[in-house]
Amino acid sequence: MEKLIVWINILLLILFSEEVLANGFSQGGDTNVSEKLQDSALQAIKISMSHQGCASILRLDKKIIKEEPLTGMKGHVWSKEGWMVFGCKRSFPYYVLLVENGDGGSYVQVK
Repeated sequence: MEKLIVWINILLLILFSEEVLANGFSQGGDTNVSEKLQDSALQAIKISMSHQGCASILRLDKKIIKEEPLTGMKGHVWSKEGWMVFGCKRSFPYYVLLVENGDGGSYVQVK
């Protein structure tokens, strides 16, 4: 009985610690990137991965590396994140940058 309770707790921990996206892969970690800009970043990442022979993402782990206050200056990188994408039995590391556009908004760059 105790083993069953342990397995149930592990399963609940897994289910509630990851967000499963509509397109079928899980993601974890912290990000400053809005959902709309995440979609843009993921499109660029998928194109990059497809050029490397991989068309499927299984998991995405995100980590904020650098964060600065907004300045209003065009081109100012206010957030740098490391995104590790897993698929096709490989990992694909990317930097995702949030850059001020000078009009009070931001855009995303993937490197």
